[in-house]
Amino acid sequence: MPFARSHGLRIRYETVGEGPTVILHHGGGFRLESWDLAGWVQPLATDHRVVTFDARGNGESDKPTDPRDYALELMVDDVLAVADAYDAESFHYLGFSLGGKVGWGVAASAQDRLDSIALIGAEPEANAEVSEEFADLFRRGMDAVAAAMSQMWLMP
Repeated sequence: MPFARSHGLRIRYETVGEGPTVILHHGGGFRLESWDLAGWVQPLATDHRVVTFDARGNGESDKPTDPRDYALELMVDDVLAVADAYDAESFHYLGFSLGGKVGWGVAASAQDRLDSIALIGAEPEANAEVSEEFADLFRRGMDAVAAAMSQMWLMP
């Protein structure tokens, strides 16, 4: 399995198909196979080179333990390292959740390399109040996190 190198970390990636490159960045807790299981890879691969990768901390990519190693700019560099691993000067980008958040960073710092961008389930930025609410939730433990997350998906 191929790996790109980014800031000393190994980032696993796979490519399928031929044509213009589209990079798919999964959400947190997922892995590159998630895109194929969800049915995205094969339809896109009919006329694109589809690149999926395990974001740092996920799948077969390295998993640093220092929270500072998950800074947005480092995760953006991971995307660019994957693109560089197969000499893609430009690419289309599709990000879901965490991948969408990283996509905002890609758009801000590497706009000249983007052919297009689509972000699903990603706000452009969180403010200090929202960040503190999430931190407080995690301090209360995983039962509190699970309860809160399950409420997010309830529909009337």
